[in-house]
Amino acid sequence: NKARPGEISHTADPEDEKVRARVEIRMGVAFLWLGAFQKAEAHFEKALGSEGLEMEEAKQVRLDLQRVQAAKKALQEKEQADQTLRNAHGEGQEVLEKALQQYDEADATSQQECAVVYANRCQAHLQMGKLQECLEDADAALRVLRRWPCAGKAPKPPARPSGLEPPFLDDPTFVHPDQQNQGEREWLMKHNGGSVKDLPGLPDEYEWVKDSAEKNEDAWIAVKKRMSKVTIDAIKRTTAELQDALYLRNPAQIRQQIAVATEQNKAREGPSSKAIQQAEDYAQKLEEHEKAQEAQRDQEE
Repeated sequence: NKARPGEISHTADPEDEKVRARVEIRMGVAFLWLGAFQKAEAHFEKALGSEGLEMEEAKQVRLDLQRVQAAKKALQEKEQADQTLRNAHGEGQEVLEKALQQYDEADATSQQECAVVYANRCQAHLQMGKLQECLEDADAALRVLRRWPCAGKAPKPPARPSGLEPPFLDDPTFVHPDQQNQGEREWLMKHNGGSVKDLPGLPDEYEWVKDSAEKNEDAWIAVKKRMSKVTIDAIKRTTAELQDALYLRNPAQIRQQIAVATEQNKAREGPSSKAIQQAEDYAQKLEEHEKAQEAQRDQEE
């Protein structure tokens, strides 16, 4: 999802990118079977534009995309041949020969992979009385259909079980619009009279400032502390780094980043305490799952 103004732009989860790429490929295959070559081409291109394919997978998808593009062009040439074949009724052998030539060109463009070209050329041969060539094209059409790309194998099991998705970490620099609309106050209290030393204590997130709305020079108002842009950018960057560590789904690596985040938090330039606790809870959840899996393997042995 697109980040709202002021919200951290999270790095895409690599596992989600893998799923997204495979969905695009399977949608492309579905449109390919429907003959919607333009939509199939678009989905294969989206899959290649994602970061969810390994090098060998991307290489295969590019080859499939080239085959789709060739088939699309071959069908355009086939349509011209179809029109010539329709016009050949009562026109003699020359027009039929021209149709056959156009079908041959479409067959070459598709690299002998378009079944409908063979099927329609089969009809042209039949009209010319070339029965042997007609049978050969019919067999070729069936043979090509068996080789056409399709989602024939079940997808691989997910790299992580459901229910162990990493949480989105707390971002103290961003307030959700719904929370702002629920009467959240930017100021806590007011105080009239006395100097700074007479002001009562406040929670850490508030500070006393002069109340410019009052005529009294000793009027104070407790308002939320404002972070500088440098601090906000630092918190967003370090929170994103901790978020990326969660995507690794490795408890040891997550805890290494938690140690770094804790020091950054002490310097007031790191993830919030809530975000660090979220990361710690997630690491513990992963460890518990690993122990359960190990116990299950021991039981099976």
